[in-house]
Amino acid sequence: MKSFKSISFIFSFIFALLLCLSLTSCNIDTSDNDKSPQDVYIDPVSSDSILLVDRFSQKLVSYNTKKYTVEKRMNALNHMIYEFSPLARYMTSGHSINFGFEIISIDSVVHTVYSMKPNEGIFPLAYY
Repeated sequence: MKSFKSISFIFSFIFALLLCLSLTSCNIDTSDNDKSPQDVYIDPVSSDSILLVDRFSQKLVSYNTKKYTVEKRMNALNHMIYEFSPLARYMTSGHSINFGFEIISIDSVVHTVYSMKPNEGIFPLAYY
């Protein structure tokens, strides 16, 4: 009887783990491999929102300046934004596996300054 409880517990644990993994991975956009860089950017959610780069995730976010909350995140898998420095107006953006990098600037929307050739990239050096 004790071994049945152990097996039942192990089976329940594995099932719960698989369920959690499948539920948490449903929000990730894995179809971005064929998208151009400008198709993965987000727009500000409301008139009180601005676009910022989350320096920890290297993703674009829509930040509400009145509520002090992040309203939306760019969730394209492997698409990163690299800052040249905290004060720089320009950034490198692109897919870290399929390339397609470009130099962008962010005002109220994302502007492409320069689209790079395949296998070409300009990346920031340490500034601090």
